Order: sequence, then C-alpha cells, then structure tokens
Amino acid sequence: MAQTARIRDAFERNVKAMALRPTIGLGTSRATCRITDGLTCEASDGRFKVVADMPNAEGGNEQGPTPGFFVRAGMGTCCAISYAMRAARDGVPIDSIEVEVEADFDARGAYGLDEAVPGFSEVRYTVTVTSAAPEADILKVIEEGDDFGPMLDVVRGSVEVKRAVKIVQPVSN
Repeated sequence: MAQTARIRDAFERNVKAMALRPTIGLGTSRATCRITDGLTCEASDGRFKVVADMPNAEGGNEQGPTPGFFVRAGMGTCCAISYAMRAARDGVPIDSIEVEVEADFDARGAYGLDEAVPGFSEVRYTVTVTSAAPEADILKVIEEGDDFGPMLDVVRGSVEVKRAVKIVQPVSN
C-alpha cells in the first residue's frame, strides 16, 4: 500500500506523544444531524457533510443512503483503516484491504410492531487482504485492529450511550 512510511511515522509519533501525555489522546467529536426535507437528513462534522434518507417506499426522498449504511460503512472503514495502520506500524506489506459488512435487520421494530425486535439482529464482516506477508503476520494485524477499533466497539454495544433532550418552544409574534 502506498504511504506506508507516512502512516507508520504518524502512528509511532502519536504513540510516543500519548505515552508521554495521555490527555493528548482525549477529545470529543461532534456530528450535527438535521432533517432538511421530509426524512432527508444532513449530517455535518466540521467541513464534511453527508446526506442520509429513506427509500420512497418508506416515505423518504431517496436523496442518500439509509442510516444503516452509515453504521455499516463506519464499522467497515474503521476496521480497514485500523488494519492499514497496524500493518504499516509492523512493516507488514499489504497490497489491498477490503472489509465487507453485512447486517441482518427486522424493520418491524422501527414501526412499533414488535418492541422486542432490535434494528440489527446480527452483523457480520469479511476481511479480504491481498499480501505476500506470512498469514500469521496478517492475522496479527487484523486481531489487533479489531481489538482496538472504536467503531467495532460501538457496534458490539460496549460503549455507554446517553441521551439529552432539548425542547424549544417556537417564538410567537
């Protein structure tokens, strides 16, 4: 993979910095999501924006992928990036990494037809790596990537989630 040295250097630099000052690794990130038209929702994080929507058959405008896509894509991209970082750090030559994420779902819960039905009932992912490196080295990269992948933790349900609600009354003239 291209940029291996740059990735490795950044990884090592960040490890050293956080080992010396652990608070460097702490932070908060924020995405703001707003309904813009019907079920079309724009999400922004700094200079980046994406649009999610629902299919026409579900009342949406089909202006973007569904929220489930972003969960699958977030998990898959996080895993792929984590593997690439560890491969660069360990000097494991990788030609390509692909992560395919599948999620089984039951939409009845979203429509209030069955409160016991969760959104996703199972999530599976397949990692495909093209590399001339020994299998043991590749598996080590993948195992460590999975052990430290934050999006995989979210999907696994091992992160506490808290909700706050703000209700704003419209200003009347």
